[in-house]
Amino acid sequence: MLDAMGASAARGFAMARAAEAMLRAVGATNVHVIRVSQKTGTLQQRQLGQALPQYNDVVVGPAVVSAECVPPAAMKLKIVMPARVVRKFAEQEGEPSGTQWLAGARGIMHEGTLLRITNVQAEFLAGVEYVYRVTAEV
Repeated sequence: MLDAMGASAARGFAMARAAEAMLRAVGATNVHVIRVSQKTGTLQQRQLGQALPQYNDVVVGPAVVSAECVPPAAMKLKIVMPARVVRKFAEQEGEPSGTQWLAGARGIMHEGTLLRITNVQAEFLAGVEYVYRVTAEV
């Protein structure tokens, strides 16, 4: 039988899986998170803008995207994505958390427009992250 802590963690993991299933059920899509893949050139070349960074296009899904227009016609996206998927990419790149992985991204590509990430929030249940809420703007 699970102790109180084990039961709580199990509920958290179950909630994370349920959140991912709900995102899929509401017709979620994939989002493209743009990350710097590697630094090229020497430190001096990078500081002078002589070495161009290379970028990775990381496809994260399922994600629910809601867009709003803020006057004067600036696009703002609110994106909900499953923590399990984001954490997997964060671990592959050696980042300590999904929040830091998202905050360190160059931005999110949506319909051909690169939007900068302005806010990242992790939602927790029973001590386990189950979704990330990201705000991105032009």
